[in-house]
Amino acid sequence: MIEMTRSDTKSERKSVQLNITVSPLIYERLKELVELGYFSSVSDAVRYAIHKMIAELEIQGKLPKKGETSFFEEYMRKRGWIKVDEGEID
Repeated sequence: MIEMTRSDTKSERKSVQLNITVSPLIYERLKELVELGYFSSVSDAVRYAIHKMIAELEIQGKLPKKGETSFFEEYMRKRGWIKVDEGEID
């Protein structure tokens, strides 16, 4: 079951909080990724996985892109994991 609640903050975008259920094994693996320093929190790891899934579906043509760049590329840029070189078109 997924429960959604809307959170209005002063940030640029509104966020939606999802409450999901996963197996204990998945939870332990997510915590391990955090402990290894790949992500700052379990929530961060879940957000990454969701963004990557959406991007893969866009690349496969199963989900239309919403702009010139992929959903995942935008996420990566916002996280600072992809830098925009001078002269590169955003």
